[in-house]
Amino acid sequence: MIRLLFVFCWAFVVVMLLMVVVPFLRRQRDLLTTWNLFLLGSACFVGLSGIGTTSYPNRLVQQTRADYLWFLSGVITFYFTLWLTYNYFKWPRRVAARRLRKWPKMNSSVLLVLMPLCLVMSIGIILPPQIQGLGQVVANVGKYGSVYGTVFMLVLWIRQPLNPLYVFLLAGVSFYSFGLSMVGGSGRREMVAVLAAFPTVLYWMRYRYASRAKTLSIVVALGVISIVVLNAYSTIRHTREARSLMTAVRLIQELPKHLTDTTGMAQMLGQDAVDVSLLSIHVYQTERWEGFDVSPFHTVSYVLVNPIPRAFWENKPEALGHALPRDTNLWTGGENWGPGIVGHGFHEGGLHMLVFYAILAGAALRFFDELLIRQPNNPYLLGMLATCTGQIVAWPRGDIAVFTMQMVGAIFGGFFLAAIARIFSGKGVEYTRTDHLVG
Repeated sequence: MIRLLFVFCWAFVVVMLLMVVVPFLRRQRDLLTTWNLFLLGSACFVGLSGIGTTSYPNRLVQQTRADYLWFLSGVITFYFTLWLTYNYFKWPRRVAARRLRKWPKMNSSVLLVLMPLCLVMSIGIILPPQIQGLGQVVANVGKYGSVYGTVFMLVLWIRQPLNPLYVFLLAGVSFYSFGLSMVGGSGRREMVAVLAAFPTVLYWMRYRYASRAKTLSIVVALGVISIVVLNAYSTIRHTREARSLMTAVRLIQELPKHLTDTTGMAQMLGQDAVDVSLLSIHVYQTERWEGFDVSPFHTVSYVLVNPIPRAFWENKPEALGHALPRDTNLWTGGENWGPGIVGHGFHEGGLHMLVFYAILAGAALRFFDELLIRQPNNPYLLGMLATCTGQIVAWPRGDIAVFTMQMVGAIFGGFFLAAIARIFSGKGVEYTRTDHLVG
């Protein structure tokens, strides 16, 4: 079974990469979309993670043949349903044609006025209000304020690349946003959002219609730079306990020393998602451990009740990635595991739950991508894509409930900024249904 898993995971990686590159080269699909980000994350946290599992099998529990067969069945079930939904379910495209077409003005004056608000929002992660519920919301939404500021400045710079004021502001806001991604216990996904702002805006506003070779080269180059920076940060991000702006400055100063250090790469490429998925299958499906009952729609329940502070509801649903290591007595220090999509599916009942989540995910990805295709110069949508990039890539790893809530907070930040802009600028831009362009 180990050999079968090894071959399957390598084939899975190849298929995911081909599904990204081939449609782009054939001019059938855009490159920087939520769909492609999800596929790249899947190649990493399903494919590469599974390959890593074959090197150290039975790391968490003695696996059975059934565990592996259920895992392979879960992957095939989820991704086949996801592909069908994204490509053939027409409802998301129809909704995108009718909804979210009216936006506030997006001229230079409006975006410059929003800049201070973006920076004020970002302070929420440093000084959240000490009020149960409100403090968590302000921190989760506010931490992406600086990323929206970076996106807005990139839009202004692309419009006027020789304007020295825009160059200066872009450099300052980008540095601030990068430093802030290291504050308040932030993980790599917050830094991914900052780094993603650059290829996102450059692709959709400048290189979308350039030659495929040029566009792919630029995006890959920016991606490699981002991976190198993330690898360096992964190496040092746990070396300092206190997280403040001064700590962030010191971490930035240390980054160049670790750019060629590969010790942090293992934390990014695959991690242990497949190991935990197999554990979840073993516990909830094949062996059915006593006290480990399946919990249908657990992720949905977690997302719906998440705004209620745990201080007011002690037994509020927990994330599977937090509960599983503790309940299996494999806890070694407060870990938050990534159970993988398949692990979540079997925790919630099996293959039919994977079909359910595949339909939800496929419809959501298609809806947002359709908005991007119709509104490629919309800075609010570009900001949403950048802020959610890390969560989308990591979603196949899980915890999917936690990452979904992070995406909700990031998207809410974009609508909040648009609502503020609408107050003083009105609804100045309306995209019609004929704006739909094929990438």
